[in-house]
Amino acid sequence: MGSAFRSPKAGQFSESVHPHAKDQLDYDSYDTMNRNSSARSSMENLVVLDYHDSLLHITDVLLLDGSYWLNDNIIGFAFEYFENNQFKSASDTVKFVNPSVVQLVKLNAGGSEVHQILDPLDLKSSRLIFFPVNNNDSLYPGGTHWSLLVCDLHRKLNFHFDSSGGCWNESDARLLSSRLKKYLGVEFHEQSLRCPKQSNGHDCGVYVIAIAEVLAELYLESPNIEIEVTDRLCANVTSRSVKAKRKTLKELIFQLAEAQKQQNQDASSKTPTAEGTEK
Repeated sequence: MGSAFRSPKAGQFSESVHPHAKDQLDYDSYDTMNRNSSARSSMENLVVLDYHDSLLHITDVLLLDGSYWLNDNIIGFAFEYFENNQFKSASDTVKFVNPSVVQLVKLNAGGSEVHQILDPLDLKSSRLIFFPVNNNDSLYPGGTHWSLLVCDLHRKLNFHFDSSGGCWNESDARLLSSRLKKYLGVEFHEQSLRCPKQSNGHDCGVYVIAIAEVLAELYLESPNIEIEVTDRLCANVTSRSVKAKRKTLKELIFQLAEAQKQQNQDASSKTPTAEGTEK
């Protein structure tokens, strides 16, 4: 469970030609660049994938290749893929919130601003909501750790999953929770659960993605499942599966990019010429 992402479905992308199509980098070019440092520096600004609200550059995808912290772009892409593809059938009851949105809510004490940020997401009608939490205390890039806050609106419970095994993000999770209580009008009871543990200092972001994926899969198996599924969670999210997740994420990104490229080509071939016939 949670070992691989589902393949994109045909027709997932818009019929219009993608604005970044000509600048996108395919897998073979990426692999060549990754083995050539001079080529890497000249191509680092190229777009690999533009997917819904996620724009991934080479510098983002490179984070999946080694012992690097994931940034909000990669985590945001994974969450968008969950909501728009992998778990689309449950999109009315399961929500995945983008890291940039989470940071805005966490640092915004004003009620009206939080409403403006969250109202379009229709969170109040859902059951489970996944929030990636970072310990950055500003809106500028930063922070050193990712964790996951899961809100169960039906049972009025908050669960904080921190793969570090410590309290790195505890204050940030509590601050976010206080914002959500005011916005959702729910008096959450906070509960800490046993969480899969990372064995290094750089995989926290991958654990956030993997834990969210497994919990969503368990919910789809049985909507009445208790969220306290730590035995199954720890069995499915391990250091080995997390290492493999980096690879499957990168493969997914290039698979989506190739599908998008093909769809753009198909759309271009149907564009009417000056004589009114298709190319």
